[in-house]
Amino acid sequence: MALVLLAGCGGSSSNSTPPPAPATIKVSSPAFKNGARLPARFTCDGKFGGVNPPLGWSNKPGGVKSQALVLEDPDAPGGNFVHWTVWGMMGRTNGLDADIPPLGLPQGQNSAGTSKYAAPCPPKGDSPHHYEFTIYALKEPIALKPGAPQDLVLDKIKRAAIARGVLTGTYSR
Repeated sequence: MALVLLAGCGGSSSNSTPPPAPATIKVSSPAFKNGARLPARFTCDGKFGGVNPPLGWSNKPGGVKSQALVLEDPDAPGGNFVHWTVWGMMGRTNGLDADIPPLGLPQGQNSAGTSKYAAPCPPKGDSPHHYEFTIYALKEPIALKPGAPQDLVLDKIKRAAIARGVLTGTYSR
């Protein structure tokens, strides 16, 4: 249980700021609306410790060569907590399915020190945390190996981002 709590709200935080790319991409999920509560299935309170939610996006600009996804909790006790980084999605990709690891796509280290989806898991009794699923349209592919450190991944995204979109879910325990 301690590991689950660490995965959701402890560990190292990221000091990186979002890329200054225009927020023109529309991100949605059939599982929750923007600003609404995440279903428990997608959190540490879900079966098997939580799975990623389905996501879809549209309104990408021209010239997209690759895409990346970052899931962050800016409300974490230690500062911004990165739950997930995924990159290498083709420019024509318009979504990810629920509970399916992105096969063949590299995932970087999260703030818990693992290279996978770290389900949202705010401390019990905290006010609702905001979980930001951000899709980035990139002008070039990111050349990093799976398991790359999160600050390096975020820096590469920042340098290549030409547009972004955010879907925010909330959760409290």
